Amino acid sequence: MRITYQVGADSRHDQGKGASRRLRRAGKVPAVLYGGHGQPQNLTLDHQQLLTLIDKEKFYASIISINVEKHAQPAIVRDVQMHDGSHLRIRKLERDFDPTDRLKALQALEESEAKGEVLTGVLYLNTNKPTFLDLLNLVDEPVSTLPESKVRPAKSVLDSVMDELR
Repeated sequence: MRITYQVGADSRHDQGKGASRRLRRAGKVPAVLYGGHGQPQNLTLDHQQLLTLIDKEKFYASIISINVEKHAQPAIVRDVQMHDGSHLRIRKLERDFDPTDRLKALQALEESEAKGEVLTGVLYLNTNKPTFLDLLNLVDEPVSTLPESKVRPAKSVLDSVMDELR
């Protein structure tokens, strides 16, 4: 997975409701960066930039580069506290998850819902159904590489189409 989003951040030392309210009034958002080898970092993010990013689904499944005081720190969004106080908790499926097992997919969804999490990844794949490419009757080769005989209809076919349109 590559880093797809850059987020600027500043360190903050003030904590608590009052400090958070002052930040929000100034167009900033309080954030905490957990993980790595150090202590959690209290950060300040730009509200407008964050609003633009959270509208994109890909943002939640990407590695984000958080630039704090000229140091880039890779991060993944795990928990977002929404404006109404609710939380959006994001959890990726385990690597050994079998997306062809329908019952396990339903079980995983129920378990994540009970924990208040949003599960990401391929949850279920029915291998007995035709693929999207099969349904659209697409060829395997790119159209630009096909010979003219496969791309261009015969004159009789074009004449019959023209007759129908008249």
